[in-house]
Amino acid sequence: MVSLGKINKMLRHGKKLLLILFLLAAGCRPEGERPDAETVVPTQTAEAVIVAAATDSANPDPPAVEIPQDFTLTIWHPFSGELAGLFSTFADEFNEDNPAGTTILIEGHGDEDVLAADIIDAHLNGEPLPNLVIAPSYLLKTWYGSDLPIISEGEFPTDGVADDGWFSGIFPAFWNRDLIEGERIAFPIYQTGNFLFYNQSFARELGFENTPANQAEFREQACRAAQNNLFDDTADNNGTGGWIYDDDAEVLAAWMMGGQLKDGVSGGSLLPFASDENFDSLQFILSLYRDDCAWTGKEPIPYEYFSRRYALFYSGSSEEILIQNNFFSGEASSDDWILIPYPGKEDGSIFLINGYSAAVLDSTPEETLAGLAFIRWMFDEDVQVRIIENSGAFPVSNTVFQAVDPDWEGYPVWDPLIGYLPFGKNVSQISNWILAENVLEDIGWQLVQFNVQPEAVELLLQRGDEIIGEYE
Repeated sequence: MVSLGKINKMLRHGKKLLLILFLLAAGCRPEGERPDAETVVPTQTAEAVIVAAATDSANPDPPAVEIPQDFTLTIWHPFSGELAGLFSTFADEFNEDNPAGTTILIEGHGDEDVLAADIIDAHLNGEPLPNLVIAPSYLLKTWYGSDLPIISEGEFPTDGVADDGWFSGIFPAFWNRDLIEGERIAFPIYQTGNFLFYNQSFARELGFENTPANQAEFREQACRAAQNNLFDDTADNNGTGGWIYDDDAEVLAAWMMGGQLKDGVSGGSLLPFASDENFDSLQFILSLYRDDCAWTGKEPIPYEYFSRRYALFYSGSSEEILIQNNFFSGEASSDDWILIPYPGKEDGSIFLINGYSAAVLDSTPEETLAGLAFIRWMFDEDVQVRIIENSGAFPVSNTVFQAVDPDWEGYPVWDPLIGYLPFGKNVSQISNWILAENVLEDIGWQLVQFNVQPEAVELLLQRGDEIIGEYE
């Protein structure tokens, strides 16, 4: 079990923890115990994923459960900007129209780290917790396993709330994610995926008609794009063209887990870091960078680089579809571009799903039932479609998928993503992700900040495992 106090210490400690400990240790210089949170990776084909969920309506009329009247509930979330505004609008609409007279007071906490720290602080200090929280599934599972008072399915005040009576047709890749030994602790209301953005028009001009089927083909395409930009008539794009290097934890995890694929099937675990497969994956990334097939730019965002063909690939979330679309429009570019999963070392593909789920915290039975009614309302078709059209999120069900307007500006790039679901790996299925995420970002950052030789990669991975052990 991971201690809440230790988790909070890591969150408050900030980034680059591994760098500090690595330099101190290695002397390098710059040149009731609850069950474990384990779930099962879906193995259906894309067609099966859609068909399995298409037999039921995603939002049938709920059973006749009496909702307590006139309760005021608080809800915390990690969103900011337009998405935070959208969720505030949802709360206002629910407050105006729900027949039980429930009032939702919604509060944004900036981002995942701030939300996590605020929840843990409140719990450890005996301060009031919100009735509901929207958070990444891996956080909810960690909190549940650390005795933070999340109300699970067995504690719901009435039968039928967490089953097909109130929720139906949700894709198994999402619906099964919030189960711990078969018991539901949360509901998957908002799902995103980390992919490779890929400029098809640029690739065709380089001589590639197909997306890369493995890491060797990815390297070939990225390096040819780099060579193209080096030897064209434009000096400003020299040193660009391939993949924009990204030390985000989900990006590195996708490459590392892609290195474990055998016959298209994931080997399963990212940890321990110090494995032959992870070593090979980091060597692959390092070789891309050393050979100028991966590069870092002065600008922290990739959108203009991608729309101006300074990059054939970059890593990003489905949430960035609309942003990238606007940059292509601004450049008056007619290039075709898509999102693709990360290619495996030899075959197969993988991408990471990092969704947000809603859970009920320490509440009375009446508050719990009123909170579940609001969560169920969040699955209404209209609500889910508006989330998608404002964020590029995945549809939670086939019914919602069919309801998205084909004329929506993000539709051409967003539409094929549903076919990738069989290749998705939930971040919440990665053991100790709450600790591994911070350490992995530091490994990725250090990989290109110093004159790291290939033999030092193994030491980085070993130190990563040691730090995970210190916080467990």
